[in-house]
Amino acid sequence: MNRIRSLALAAAVISGGCNVSSEVGSRWLASGDVTVAGGAIKVGDGQSTIFAGADLDLPPHALQDTTMIGVAPGASLAAGDWIAAGPAVEWDPVDTVLNGDADFAFPVQVPAGRAPDDLLVLSTNSPMPLPGLFDGTRGVLRIQANHLGDFQVVMGKACVGRDGCAQGNSCVHGSCRPGNGPNH
Repeated sequence: MNRIRSLALAAAVISGGCNVSSEVGSRWLASGDVTVAGGAIKVGDGQSTIFAGADLDLPPHALQDTTMIGVAPGASLAAGDWIAAGPAVEWDPVDTVLNGDADFAFPVQVPAGRAPDDLLVLSTNSPMPLPGLFDGTRGVLRIQANHLGDFQVVMGKACVGRDGCAQGNSCVHGSCRPGNGPNH
């Protein structure tokens, strides 16, 4: 066991302390110390097939001090007019506010008959869904955000015209969206 920990410590030193998998028994899928110089935490296929592709790239000075960053399964945020299009992901420490935006990627499973254009990200620390850019090659949705916490890729439930969306949401191009915008 000491040899395994020594090898893990050596790997952490070689990698600059970033993107180091956590110990067995941890709830984190991946974790590592990220310094003020920036760094990345990434979940690979070998760590989880469901969460593979969950990435966080922190630019220099996003953090004020060296911080242990971890990624774990989160609680679902999909409810009401939102349907899950990927697993809920928790970036720890939750409620950490960053000095500027960081780049996040979240794994996506686009439901049959739906378009990637309908994808959004819900976050417990953001009052409105966050738009993203779909990367079909990797099967992830990329966003920028200035905080850590709980995130989930979602899409509005399918709708037709003015029917089917909760009050405060509108049917836009066949998908419920936040706001009272035009119905198409």
